[in-house]
Amino acid sequence: MASKVWSTFTAKKSNGSEVKLRIQDMPADKFEEVLIFLEDYYINNNVFYKIVGFSKNPEAVKESLDIMRQMLQGSPHSIVVCCEDKGDAVGEIVGVTVTSVITNKENLDDFLNLNFKTKEVAEIFAIYGELLKLYDVFKGKNIDRFADDRGLAVSIDYGVEVLKELLNVRRKLCKELNTPLSVIWALSNDVQRAAEAAGWETAFEVSREEVGKKTGVKITEEPVTYKIMIGKSL
Repeated sequence: MASKVWSTFTAKKSNGSEVKLRIQDMPADKFEEVLIFLEDYYINNNVFYKIVGFSKNPEAVKESLDIMRQMLQGSPHSIVVCCEDKGDAVGEIVGVTVTSVITNKENLDDFLNLNFKTKEVAEIFAIYGELLKLYDVFKGKNIDRFADDRGLAVSIDYGVEVLKELLNVRRKLCKELNTPLSVIWALSNDVQRAAEAAGWETAFEVSREEVGKKTGVKITEEPVTYKIMIGKSL
């Protein structure tokens, strides 16, 4: 069965060349390639992974990927890839977005109180645990379910244009997932700009200094504020 194609478009690479791209559901045989891509462009570029020194400990990277593999294989997720459009073939993957539906019946502690092998992974989960306490999407938007972010990454050869298209597809996915909206913590200027361009709205905003106080880490990288952004169903 052919993977569903969500979008086709042309984008410029960092070298100025134009490439025809398409966004489609991930073919099953691309799963491991997607995990490697997320390691290269999500884990290695995420501000909090950098702060805790993730890349300096190969065991932490391995544990994080193992957790991600188990998570994606163990419960329903929507994994969408942006790739070079090669007709029937899936060309080079240049972007990935992963979403999962969560409901107000789920217990946040089940997600946070896992047994971790490395201190870096434990620190990452603790940081995100503090972020999740800052704003209750269910109460704030009066909903009982939404499509939550499980990973968003784009190759260094591309930028905001591809991020925008992936976030636009996330809004389209809401109808298929039977959710009123999609949610993401926008932790970089590029993601914030792309989300705004794709019609997402800011539901909550907090300074990096406040996040630093809550999490006990020193943050010096841009942006100066982090945002919870909402993409309504298309």
